[in-house]
Amino acid sequence: MTTGINDNSFEGINPNCIIYLAKGLESQISSKSNIVLNGDNKCEALTDIILTDSYAFNIPASFNLGQKNISLSVKLNYLSQDGSKDWKGIVLPFTPTQMVDGKGNKYTIGDSGNHTVSVLSFNENGEKLENQASIEANKPYMIHLNGKPDETVDFTFSTSSVSGTRTADASLMFDVPITPETETILKAGKHFCLYGNYTPIHADTDMYIPDADGYSFNRITDEDIKLTIAPFSVYAKANSPEAGNSFEIGNADTTTGLGKNFYKGHELRLYKDGTNLVIISNEKRDIKIFTVSGMYVTSMTLNPGSNTISLNPGIYIVDGIKVML
Repeated sequence: MTTGINDNSFEGINPNCIIYLAKGLESQISSKSNIVLNGDNKCEALTDIILTDSYAFNIPASFNLGQKNISLSVKLNYLSQDGSKDWKGIVLPFTPTQMVDGKGNKYTIGDSGNHTVSVLSFNENGEKLENQASIEANKPYMIHLNGKPDETVDFTFSTSSVSGTRTADASLMFDVPITPETETILKAGKHFCLYGNYTPIHADTDMYIPDADGYSFNRITDEDIKLTIAPFSVYAKANSPEAGNSFEIGNADTTTGLGKNFYKGHELRLYKDGTNLVIISNEKRDIKIFTVSGMYVTSMTLNPGSNTISLNPGIYIVDGIKVML
């Protein structure tokens, strides 16, 4: 029998480490979170389970919450107030029953309106990311707060015991199920699959990750190969080698009610974002920008996904596309 356990026994460990104690040892520690008690033919949380974004996480044995809660807090950034941008990937080890921001506002899942969260993922054989009515445990999603959120929002997902509403499905017999194998944490579409991860993953050239604007998934390039995908994040993989180098996450007119007029060319799409011009490309390429009278303005290298450039008001020719700012 293990003896001598106290609070110092767990000093310096990963904050997302779940500590499983045999019944009878609980009196030896005073930790306020992440303790699960195992005994009397049940495995149940002794304390609230508080998870920290970006730290590795794993559940080696399923457990119930009893009278306790489990939560994960993340920081969401909204720098553009453009509903087609600032999407964030999320994967949760539990099915959330409550979502709340740092000001105490409660949120519901919905595609428009204040204090609602747009949730996108692939439906089976779906060609694009589509709105979802719920968030399931161990499935990857892209989320966006609707309305006009602050530039930085502290956002918490949580749940308490759902034992009163369990079904006969064995996968729902625990409030917090065992962590699945990484390759099974996915939502499969027709051309791409979304994957979630709970441990840091080194990027590979067969992966797609969200661009800095949270607008599209872009294929990892040789320059990005040293990137690490953080825990609780989402990445994508193509279902065939012929897939393009990027795909969009969401469109403003179907998620937040914000309109957008696109200028479309053969290989590019452009739109105005305030005083900026956003250029969407499927591949890395060089372009030149001219005034409508033919005067050279500037050149730029486009990366797959969205690219932003600030220009003075006027009419420009961008890769053969006439744009008015």
